[in-house]
Amino acid sequence: MSTVTRRLAAGVCAAIVSVSIASAARAATLYASSFEGASLWKVDTVAMTATQIWNTAPVGQQPDSLCFDSAGNILYSAHFPGGGVRSVNLGASTDTVVATWAGHSTDVALEPSLTTVLCSDYIDPNLRRVSLSGGATVLASGRYFSGLAYVGNRLFANAGNTFQHGGDRILELNPVTGAVLNQSAANPAGVNTIGDLDAMTYDGFTGHLWSTDEDAGALIETNPNTLATTTHFLPANVVGGPMLPDGICGNSAGKLWYASRGDFNVYEYDITAGTSTMIVHINGLDDLAPASGPGSFPEPSVMAMTLFAAPLLLRRRRPTDAMHVQPRS
Repeated sequence: MSTVTRRLAAGVCAAIVSVSIASAARAATLYASSFEGASLWKVDTVAMTATQIWNTAPVGQQPDSLCFDSAGNILYSAHFPGGGVRSVNLGASTDTVVATWAGHSTDVALEPSLTTVLCSDYIDPNLRRVSLSGGATVLASGRYFSGLAYVGNRLFANAGNTFQHGGDRILELNPVTGAVLNQSAANPAGVNTIGDLDAMTYDGFTGHLWSTDEDAGALIETNPNTLATTTHFLPANVVGGPMLPDGICGNSAGKLWYASRGDFNVYEYDITAGTSTMIVHINGLDDLAPASGPGSFPEPSVMAMTLFAAPLLLRRRRPTDAMHVQPRS
């Protein structure tokens, strides 16, 4: 291997390490919505603090779910009076309509194209694809969809047949046609007669999907290849009541965070230990933005770091050159 080739390989590895360090640091910061509080929040899971960053009351909306677009704008579902998707540009202090319809919109998920976001609805049995340039089309219908997640280019959704109720099973959908490709057994937690699957996230640590079941007070782990499920029941919340988990996200490094509607606290869930730790209280807490993957706070990609590093290394051919790639702060 030539000196230049060795340096290029080392640079690529350093870039990947740099992105991993940046991802880990950013995963310590979560973003949350407050339905009753009509607001969006930033959560520091290390300092255990929460800071309000936006008030949705002036535009007359109570938010449900949220995620980021590739430019760092917050996309949130307008649940009440709803429905539709809105975009918040914190730098410009704007809260604008992306798309509207008659309903009470719930979960949102940025799609791999980064130009569209999917949005489910509490009272309208349609799953919509919303263009970030404006307008929406129906991708799938006939069910009441809730949590949404992509695994690569594969689309998964919690869905049910009951009006104003969470999903009763996990579906894999064709992301082009909306057709059902596979589905889990009904009511995986088996606690109530219907099931109440709410939010969903993909976790790279386990390679599985994780959903919340609010009525069962449980997290549902799902193998995306078989849609076989495992139920992880949660303890009572810190005030002794039911946990009622709603939003969920993870860092793909062994930690999940979920929003408890039972006491409006964010909890950190250690996947290996199966333990929950209270992090912070937000009145009216509803959902959490993805901590990693599509819809998370925009991070530099490995490819972008590699493309930056490669020409730099190729210009440094002198044998005495020492190569130092510093992690991003």
